[in-house]
Amino acid sequence: MRLIPPDLPISTLTSIPRIRQGWTQSIPTPGTLRIWDVQTGSVVNDIGIDNFCEVTFSGFQRTIVLVMGGNFRAYDGLTGTQLCEGELLSSSSHKLGASWVHDGSLRFPKSFMADGQPTIGIYEFLPTSNPSFLMIESFVVPLYDGKFSFSPASYHASFVTETKIAILDVRASETLFQTNTPTSPFIPPGRFSPDGCFFAC
Repeated sequence: MRLIPPDLPISTLTSIPRIRQGWTQSIPTPGTLRIWDVQTGSVVNDIGIDNFCEVTFSGFQRTIVLVMGGNFRAYDGLTGTQLCEGELLSSSSHKLGASWVHDGSLRFPKSFMADGQPTIGIYEFLPTSNPSFLMIESFVVPLYDGKFSFSPASYHASFVTETKIAILDVRASETLFQTNTPTSPFIPPGRFSPDGCFFAC
């Protein structure tokens, strides 16, 4: 295994087994998260996991965060050491958007009700703090149902159901547009372009 100082980036590729079970169900046989060094093709590490999950790198690509439904686990990708674990969504009414890395730190949006008002909070992952995710910004927005997506480039959010798409400007707390289709169902959630100027569904 090639050792790399924690402040230097590493080119990596990950692979995880696609396990056909529910997000919150554990399975009797653990799977493996395998990490490769893309430049050399060598295996950096294998980390045992117990469910299929979403994988995100942060902390100059050394920290790996696995999101499994409403829960998360964070590992040091080079040593395989588990750094922390916890809950991302405290209730079924909370909705999680796509994560991104900002200045080496993992961030993600969460849609929820706060004091009876629909709110989108921006959280940052800090593995040495308690709790590990701290809200750094929050915005009161119009209320919409559906699958939630978010663009960190434009701070646009979407809520998609089978019959409606609503796109919001989170900072201005306004609806940019909405569209309905009573006959041809949408397939949620849809995706923003990298700059947040386009939305596809």
